[in-house]
Amino acid sequence: MSDPQFDPPLDAGISEAVLTLIANRVKTFESCQGGKGHAYPEPMIRFRGGASEGFRAMSVALEAGLPATELRRVWTGSDCPWWEITFATAIDVRPSRWHYWYWYWFALGLALGVAMGACHLALAAWRCAS
Repeated sequence: MSDPQFDPPLDAGISEAVLTLIANRVKTFESCQGGKGHAYPEPMIRFRGGASEGFRAMSVALEAGLPATELRRVWTGSDCPWWEITFATAIDVRPSRWHYWYWYWFALGLALGVAMGACHLALAAWRCAS
């Protein structure tokens, strides 16, 4: 799901990576989820910054668990240089709604199981003491 501030909207397979970089003050200006029907063969994000900005952005991506594979400094000669990070696969880290409910019920069941086990142990201890 893309953030509404982008026009055109971000590709679904790269939006989480772009939003992660932006949240960490990386100045992105172009992205693509890559693959068939897209401008690039692999997922890619372009951003501006000085000589060390690429390494900082790559660090942000890796710390966030994104599958970053390559970092490039691109300079066409007519423009200011920019950076590119490419990724191994499209990134869709936002789980679907069923995923949230699954973990909710799992955690609730686990909590109830622990509580019932504690009650059972307390009852057994009370019976032994009597």
